[in-house]
Amino acid sequence: MDADELDEQAMEELQDLLKDLSTPEKWSIVQAPIAVAPMMEEALGYTGTRRYVAFYVSLRTFEFGFDDGEFHSSDMAAWREFTSHPLVASTLDYPAKAGGWLMLDRYARRLYDGVPTKVRLFLDVNLDEEEIPARNDLENTSNARHQFRAWLDAELEKPAAQYRLGCWHDKYDRFMDAMIALEKAARLDVDLASKPEFNCRLANLYFRLQRHSDAIRSFQRALEIQPTNAPALWGLGLALIGEGHIEEAIASFKRQAELQPESAESHSGLGMALAMTHRYLEAVQAYTVAVRLDPNDANLRSDLAAMYALSGDTPAAFREYRVALKLGLDREREQELLKLL
Repeated sequence: MDADELDEQAMEELQDLLKDLSTPEKWSIVQAPIAVAPMMEEALGYTGTRRYVAFYVSLRTFEFGFDDGEFHSSDMAAWREFTSHPLVASTLDYPAKAGGWLMLDRYARRLYDGVPTKVRLFLDVNLDEEEIPARNDLENTSNARHQFRAWLDAELEKPAAQYRLGCWHDKYDRFMDAMIALEKAARLDVDLASKPEFNCRLANLYFRLQRHSDAIRSFQRALEIQPTNAPALWGLGLALIGEGHIEEAIASFKRQAELQPESAESHSGLGMALAMTHRYLEAVQAYTVAVRLDPNDANLRSDLAAMYALSGDTPAAFREYRVALKLGLDREREQELLKLL
């Protein structure tokens, strides 16, 4: 094989490599689960014709700009307005994940999120992609931004967007905002409201907000749809305790323990509810199972010691107390336990 043939082969291999790297996914640049508005790039100040353009904030100068093979500065106010919109913030998890670059495929209308180095390399490799003409029906950037805001607002009214917004608020412990968003999603989409997972999520929010009766109804709705939903049975038991319905809570925890016999949490929940009705011997049995399933949990050992003490078995209580101490029982729980011994 002569030098020309080697050069030709090398060129073919290089072309194959570049072709294999022609999609963002090959670079671990992740597509964002959000629809792309037709005027997005114009609203953010881009009027070029390249297929791929990345939007970013410089961590060195804290200036906003875009890169389509060349760097250009743009209006930071437009970026802040975009990333602070609830639809965008909840989808891209801003500002927690700020620092990455957003890359727009203007042909496929897809938005990607990636680390700056990979996005920049991708743009360099795909610099010669076909050009996409800019829109000519927008009077100016201000008009594009106004249309963009209206488009984002309309998208946010969709049930999937409200659900994502609720989950985002929940992630950061904004429980009231999360509840409002999920309730709105349920009103907009009857099918979504019929899913047990959705009802459990909403019920957990009600419980955190101490709206126990609402939590009970939502957990019961989940169980009507899926009677063997163990998380719903656990949550229902806690919500029933919150309303003072201890016997019903015991029944719920028993059902959960039957469904998840290898779960220490299930048996500890049952033991807790039994103790509330002073059925300490039964509580000892429940916590004994929990400890057998998770013998290295100091809190379970402490709870079992408390049940032994309340049932009158002091030697067994001290035995479990000593084990709990060896496992690292915290000082506050130790003090509470010592009051019973």
